Amino acid sequence: MFFTVSGGPFGLEGLVGSVGPGVALLLLVATPLIYSIPETLLIGELASMLPAEGGYYQWVKRAFGRFWGFWNGWLSWTYSLLDMAIYPVLFIQYLRFFAPGLSQLDAWLVAVALIWGATWLNLRGTLVVGTASGWFVATVHRASGTTRAGTTPRRSAGRSSTRRRRTRGRLRAPCRS
Repeated sequence: MFFTVSGGPFGLEGLVGSVGPGVALLLLVATPLIYSIPETLLIGELASMLPAEGGYYQWVKRAFGRFWGFWNGWLSWTYSLLDMAIYPVLFIQYLRFFAPGLSQLDAWLVAVALIWGATWLNLRGTLVVGTASGWFVATVHRASGTTRAGTTPRRSAGRSSTRRRRTRGRLRAPCRS
């Protein structure tokens, strides 16, 4: 679901040259307003109402039955498989800009490392993926100089001054600060 709503504007470099600056800006503003924001709100609502692991599959199965749940899961898996194949290719294209002497073998090795690294993160669970995403974004921002020095990404969802913390598998008393 993450890439469905927030995969990022990768590969948009040729957009302005293809359709012109006005249409490109219109598309970049309209897409989040018409698609991404409603999709994000829908997912947030469904995830809070039906907090079962399985996302779209579970929601469609509950609403329309096992047959349509299966088809939704199958089609989501298919488009995700095709969509995810784009990101290593784009990463290599960006990397070749910074390392023009990158050989074909080195490009394949980087792409395989990227794929296996992403697979490993996803198999670890959503908390690990969310934390890693925060670190990746912070790395990009730091590299471009767009964040304050000394800041680190933090998870803020669901935190409060009286939250409980986990310490080596045991719950600690609430924090009051």
